Amino acid sequence: MQILRDMARTASEISYVTAASYRFGKTVQKMTIERFLVELSKKMLGIYIRGVIITRTNFQSHNSG
Repeated sequence: MQILRDMARTASEISYVTAASYRFGKTVQKMTIERFLVELSKKMLGIYIRGVIITRTNFQSHNSG
């Protein structure tokens, strides 16, 4: 860990790097959440479609026999 007085850069340069890192971290976090929501939506759609297929199959088998 470096102490600010021993660093060659000015305080404004340090705060700029910190702000950029914060923004980059937030961007990565946002992309991760968006990707998760897309994958979750795909899974839920697949579960819904399977449920519809099972329901129709059960309905047809009960009505045909």
